[in-house]
Amino acid sequence: MWKLPNGGSTQTRAMRPPANPPARSRTVSPIVDIGATAAPPAVASLDALSGGRAFLGIGERKTLRLVARYADGCNLFAFEGTAALAHKLDVLRQHCEDEGRDFGAIRLTATTRLSVHRDGRPGSIAPAQAIDEIHALAELGFDLVECILAGAHEEDAFDAISADVIPAIAKL
Repeated sequence: MWKLPNGGSTQTRAMRPPANPPARSRTVSPIVDIGATAAPPAVASLDALSGGRAFLGIGERKTLRLVARYADGCNLFAFEGTAALAHKLDVLRQHCEDEGRDFGAIRLTATTRLSVHRDGRPGSIAPAQAIDEIHALAELGFDLVECILAGAHEEDAFDAISADVIPAIAKL
């Protein structure tokens, strides 16, 4: 875990894979905290570090209303695109207003899938594009992004993430 200058932290579950990875596919999921200077009251993650109530889902009428009423955090799926995410956050903001709840009290997290390679192979993006995608999520107000890394067992992909993407995101 790296400490960020703004008081946040960057966490990663990524560990260098063995030289000869197993034949089956494997993904590694780093969690990058791109948070503001003050941490929200509870972390909205569903792993052992969890301490809050989080709702996963994308439904605007039910799920986001339940988030506004009860949750400490909300995880949305970044594959929907930034326009759709901005809309969902507006809906959540309105639900919070209807419930008399501070929208800022809800930790916003996003899950995305990235295939990052320096060589520009088909189906992958360059490290700079991955940085831009995560930066766009930070601009929307997300303070934690979980990245499912396709091909992380390949040395080029792992090196691109660990040497290029994570250090750049730590500066956000």
